Amino acid sequence: DYRIDIGGLFTRGWNLIQRYPGLTLGGTAIVLVVSIGVEFVPVVGTVAGFLLHGPLLGGLCWLFLKLIHGEKADIGDVFAGFRSSFVHLMVPPIIFQFLGAIGLFLCLVPRAYLLTVWSFSFPLIIEERLEFWEAMELSRKTVQKQFWPVFALALVAVLLLAAGVVAFGIGVFLTAPL
Repeated sequence: DYRIDIGGLFTRGWNLIQRYPGLTLGGTAIVLVVSIGVEFVPVVGTVAGFLLHGPLLGGLCWLFLKLIHGEKADIGDVFAGFRSSFVHLMVPPIIFQFLGAIGLFLCLVPRAYLLTVWSFSFPLIIEERLEFWEAMELSRKTVQKQFWPVFALALVAVLLLAAGVVAFGIGVFLTAPL
């Protein structure tokens, strides 16, 4: 049994910051600067981010826990994650990224499906003067019979549009009508 007192937790956190501003703010700044800074290094930054993020957060937690428990702490504690439990601290961010990518994929699949099957809704509304749901249903039923070719068509159209945007933005005027 436990109770979460959100206001009390924020108060305790603020009190800790006021009591140890150099360590709490400085340690946090180090972690943020290193974590964000490595992301700007092409390719190497992504790998370094995976390797550094977990141990740095673990070290920051170590620093804060020492302060909470009234133990002697110094700014070097931010790097404690590299001295102990490095692998165990490194793995969770990788898992989070992997599961996050799967979640993003799972969200994109239904979206891509619906955008594809409903792709002819606007022409049906304007040309056949159908109501929106009737047009969406007719589009879905029609496209479903040839889903993959229509999906491929839509994908090529999106890629052409993206190429037009990349071409200094002016190319979009040529690719969008396609």
